[in-house]
Amino acid sequence: MSVRTFGMRCGPRSWTLTGITAAIGVLWLVYPIIWPLHSGTRAQSNAEAVAVLGLLVMLVAAGWIGLWLDSAREVAGLGFAVALVAVNVALRPLLNAGSSGVEVNYVLPLLAGAAGGGPVGFLVGATSCLISQFSLDLVASPLPGQMVVWGIAGLLGGIVHRLRLGWGWAWCLPLAVAFGPIAGVLLNLTGWPTETQDATSSYFFPGLPGWVNATRLLTYSWQTSFGYDLARGVTTAVGVLVVGLPVLAGLRRAWSPWISADAAATPARTGPTEHGLARQHRASLFAKNWNTDDTSQEHPS
Repeated sequence: MSVRTFGMRCGPRSWTLTGITAAIGVLWLVYPIIWPLHSGTRAQSNAEAVAVLGLLVMLVAAGWIGLWLDSAREVAGLGFAVALVAVNVALRPLLNAGSSGVEVNYVLPLLAGAAGGGPVGFLVGATSCLISQFSLDLVASPLPGQMVVWGIAGLLGGIVHRLRLGWGWAWCLPLAVAFGPIAGVLLNLTGWPTETQDATSSYFFPGLPGWVNATRLLTYSWQTSFGYDLARGVTTAVGVLVVGLPVLAGLRRAWSPWISADAAATPARTGPTEHGLARQHRASLFAKNWNTDDTSQEHPS
């Protein structure tokens, strides 16, 4: 008898949908560098952002369904992930300090990924970004890129998902610091390719090779946003340091695999199955008839 195991589980459905969503989002961000001659104007980029946003929203919704199916259709574990989204949305207007780089909204996606796996963290991050942008009336063309960046914070947490509690929490700290500059470069891609083009500066220029524009992007990020990006990473690390261990322990305990009470109370079958008993009965009848025929041939009446 097969027994379903419940709890938060990232299986092939959620991993596939998360990979597709992240790949589409990152590809949309970096395509001006990969195909610089096909980069558009700001108006064209804004129009593309609407289509990309719609596609990402559908994929994120499908990702939640995939996670639910991978988790044996168990709702309680999924409810904790939804609760993390709600808390993250509520924290944004309360604790984020404007343009100083103090941002706390990457802490919970990172911890969700460390507790439940990369897809869980990605969905918590991308969904909380989407909802918070709408709730604060900040919806604009960079939103698809922002969703992907918030999701990447959760994916990074998934790197330590298989580690023990203490080691997983400890490794989240350097990951949080490293995430700040990574997020800064990706977020700069939402506006940098449509800035004023100048072949002698660190701005994007369509006529240059991709690797040259990539170098210009790193120079631009260093000159304009590195301090802010580093503050973002340090803030995330401080948040993980303060609340990370109890949150990570609680989430792993809530999402650990378990077997339903009915299945656990049912004793395992040790005797023959009904199918086996039926086969034995048929074999007995066959043997009886065969012996009768042999006897009748040896002693005719």
